[in-house]
Amino acid sequence: GVLLTCIISNFVFATDDKYFSQDMKKSDPEMVKEFFESWELLRQSHLDPQALDKALSLLRPYLQSHSEDPVLLWKWSEFMFYKGESIKDKKQRLAIYWEALDHARKSLDKSPSLEAHFWTGCIAARLAEMEKGFTAMKLVNEALKRLEQVSQMDPQHYLSAPADTILAAIYIKAPWPVKDLDTAKDYLLKSYDKDPNLTMTCEKLSAYYLVTKDYEKAETEAKKCLAIENPTFVWDSVLYNWPKVRKILAKAQAEKR
Repeated sequence: GVLLTCIISNFVFATDDKYFSQDMKKSDPEMVKEFFESWELLRQSHLDPQALDKALSLLRPYLQSHSEDPVLLWKWSEFMFYKGESIKDKKQRLAIYWEALDHARKSLDKSPSLEAHFWTGCIAARLAEMEKGFTAMKLVNEALKRLEQVSQMDPQHYLSAPADTILAAIYIKAPWPVKDLDTAKDYLLKSYDKDPNLTMTCEKLSAYYLVTKDYEKAETEAKKCLAIENPTFVWDSVLYNWPKVRKILAKAQAEKR
């Protein structure tokens, strides 16, 4: 099963002042402009199957010319993560995820931003699903460390609630001794309090109730998820969360019969 679908791109764009210095904006205004254009393309990925490749094409030249810029590094890791999600071949997916994690780690080394912590943790969690043994366990520990930091750094940040939800998914799916359903539920409720329109949270909460065989609550949460009119990340709702929660709803209803 899939441990998580990391959602994310900012649904309300921060201004370029947050990410780029005045010197950068003066020296390379075209890069700053195309950075935000690529972000907007990702937000349209549920409407345009080519949007992600277009975004990657926009950023690729700047990744070479600004290879030390921490913002470009974590943004590239985000785009590569989504690229990995779209690939079926396991070997190719692993290579893409490892490249994404490498860029996220480099960003974190250069500037320990909340975004760099998040994408390092998110990608490490995805890789932990696919790797085995000691490598998988190291990735789980890395994911937990980074995402717990995100959860604590700024509760109002748009990545804080998703971090809590991914932490919950890890505690639900991971084997002993990491598996902890009580901690998972706490993180899901915490995430819901931060952002009730995050469809990934109610999807994972319905999955939690399915795992714990509380089929009534699983059905209730699934219906609540499908009824959200203004999801925080509509592209993730359409592409990932709603399709999954429909399956959870069907299973919960079948178990109740």
